[in-house]
Order: sequence, then structure tokens, then C-alpha cells
Amino acid sequence: MKKLKIAFIVIVIVAFQGCINLEIETFIGVDGSGSSIIHYWTNLDVLYQDTSYTNKYSFKEDIIRKNFEDENIKIKSLKVWGKTSDTTYHAEIKIIFNDINKLNNCIFFKDYEISFKDGATGQKIFIHKIKGGDLYLAEGEKYTIKFIYHFPGTIITNNANEQKNNSLIWNFTLDQFESEKTLTATIKIPVNLELEFIIPAFIVILLILWIIIIFRKRQRQQEE
Repeated sequence: MKKLKIAFIVIVIVAFQGCINLEIETFIGVDGSGSSIIHYWTNLDVLYQDTSYTNKYSFKEDIIRKNFEDENIKIKSLKVWGKTSDTTYHAEIKIIFNDINKLNNCIFFKDYEISFKDGATGQKIFIHKIKGGDLYLAEGEKYTIKFIYHFPGTIITNNANEQKNNSLIWNFTLDQFESEKTLTATIKIPVNLELEFIIPAFIVILLILWIIIIFRKRQRQQEE
């Protein structure tokens, strides 16, 4: 009887692990390094109490740290709290990473395929694929998923819901994740300002030197 009870609890927990609201805000540098703020919350006590190591949306600090464990990632801060006003449980994790292309080496991002790589000259191509079924849930319209990305340059093309200057926002509800979703953007990377001024200045100096050499050469020819 005890085993059946434990099995039932496990089934309930697994069934409700997807009942999560999620918001991830990411800041990307030109070299692919950056930082993220991951915030997820639920109103289900069974998820808040869940201590299983298979739950990537855990509210237990040791499990959260394990979910983000990777040499590419450093956790800056981590906090878990409950709101009595609406009886919700929240977790917020702030991380910094060396390479966004390696984020899915950790458990939390393992179902995401994120790349920020060179495209045409002076451009970067951003792609974020989310596996279908990872977050899918019946009655998923009740739960929201938001991805916010801040890019290091002008946005040329994108398939986001909203754009604010160099930032893009993708909004979903859980019921939309029955199939794979792909977030895309093309970014124009600004030219290094120092090089932008140094190269023209160098060309001007060369021209001046060339003019001086030609002028002196003609002077000598006239003197002879």
C-alpha cells in the first residue's frame, strides 16, 4: 500500500511539472558571452514541495544549483519565495555565461538549442529552438512563457512578437508547445569605433606622405 501511495505521488508530480509560468531575460555580448535572469512560478503546492532531482523547475536550492551546474555558467544569485497575496511560489536565478552556444550543456537548458554565430559580413544569426512537448500541457493556455533577448547590435530581421530598440520579446502559452518552436533574429554588429576612425586617419596620413614625396621629387627635378 505504501509503495502504491509513493507511486501515485510521483505520477502526480510528473503530471504537474509542466504547470509553470516562465520568463527568461537574456543579455548577449558580441562574443556570445552574457547573462540571464530566469524566473518561474506556480500556484501548485505539490510542485513547490517536490524534491525530485528530475524536476528542472525545482524550488529547492540544491536542486536548482544542480540544474545550472556547468563550467560555462556561474550563478550570481538565487532566491525562492512565496507570495501570500496570490498564493504563488517563485524562483529567480541570475547567471552569467561565457558562451551562449554552450548553455544547453546544463540540465535546465538541455531541451533548448541556442546559437549566436557569424552570418554575412558584419552580422550575427541568432536561433533558439525549443523542443516540442517539453513544456506542452493540456489547459496550457493558463500558463505563460516569455523569452526576452537583448542584442549587441541593430536587429535586421526577426520573428518575435515585440521589438523595443535592440531587444526582442517572444510570448507563448504552454498549449502552443505541442510542436517545436524556433526563435530567430539577424543582428548587425556595430563596427569597432576605434577602427572606424583609425583606418580613415591612416589612409589620410598615407596620402599626405605620398603628396609630400611627389612634391619634393618635383622640386629636386626643377633644381637639377
